[in-house]
Amino acid sequence: MSSFKPFAAVLALLLALLVACQPTGAEPGASDLTATPEMAQPTAETPAEGAGNAVTSAAIAQLATEQGIAESDILVLSAEETEFSDGCLGLGGPAESCLQALTPGWTIMLSANGREYEVRTDATGEQVRVAGNSAGASEMDAITASAAAVLADQLGLTPDEITVVSAEQTEFSDGCLGLGGPEEMCAQAITPGWLVMLNAGGQEYEAHTDLTGTNVRIADAGMGADSTDAITASAAAVLADQLGLTPDEITVVSAEQAEFSDGCLGLGGPDEACLQAITPGWIVMLSAGGQEYEAHTDLSGTVVRLANMP
Repeated sequence: MSSFKPFAAVLALLLALLVACQPTGAEPGASDLTATPEMAQPTAETPAEGAGNAVTSAAIAQLATEQGIAESDILVLSAEETEFSDGCLGLGGPAESCLQALTPGWTIMLSANGREYEVRTDATGEQVRVAGNSAGASEMDAITASAAAVLADQLGLTPDEITVVSAEQTEFSDGCLGLGGPEEMCAQAITPGWLVMLNAGGQEYEAHTDLTGTNVRIADAGMGADSTDAITASAAAVLADQLGLTPDEITVVSAEQAEFSDGCLGLGGPDEACLQAITPGWIVMLSAGGQEYEAHTDLSGTVVRLANMP
C-alpha cells in the first residue's frame, strides 16, 4: 500500500501537466485552420482578368466620348479575347492603310440608353474602335441609296424603280470588294463594307460597297440571257477546238457563277505563275460525244480553261 501512493502521486502530476498544455478556448477544427493559413488569403486577380478590366475601362471611356454618354450610364455586357484580321481591328475605313496581320485584342459588348454597342480594342486597350458607329439609320440610308443609284444607272432605270431588300455589314477579300475583273489589280487586303441586296423588275441584284458607300460594285449587273449565251458559246468554242469538233457538236449542260482562287481560274499548271487573287467567273458544264467537260471562264468569257483535259 505504501508503494502505491507515490505512483498515484506521479500519475496525478502527469495528468495535470497534460491538461495545462491544452489551448484554452480552442474550438473544434482550429488546428486544421492554422495548418493551412493560405486558404484564408484572398485569391489574386488573374492577368487575364486584369487586362479585361483595363480594356473595358478604355472601351467605356471611348464610347462615352463618342456618344456623349456618362460613363456611369454604360453597362458592360461581355468582354472576350479576339483575333482581328488586321491592325485596324477589322474596322478600318476604305482609305485607311491597315497592317495586314492578325491582331490580338478584345471584343466588348456595352449597353447604354437601351442600345447595345460593340467595341473593339487591341490587347492593351490603347487602340479602341466602336463598331458600326458610322452606320446609323441615316448613314445606312445613304449607303443603300448609293447602291440603288449605281444599279439604276447600269440598268437604265430611275432609283425609284429600285427596291432595297437587305443590307448587312461584311468583309470582302480584297480592295475590289470581291468583284474585280481578271485583269484588274486589286489590293489584297480584307476590306470591310456592305452587302446590299436590291430588286429591280422582279429580279434581285447583289451590290458590294465600301463602309461609306462611295465605292459600289454590282455583281452580275448586265448579265442577262445574251451575256450568258456569249459566255457558254465561248466555252463551247474552246472545247470544240481542242476536241477537233464543231461548236454545234457541243451541248451546254449548265452554267453558274463562281469565284476562283486565282487568276488562272483554279486551273493553273505547276510551273505557271498565277495572280493570287479571288477571281469571279463562270463554271460551264459541257457535253460532247456523251462525255461531260468542265470549263472555267472569267466574267466576260474571254478567258476559258478546260478542266481534266488529256
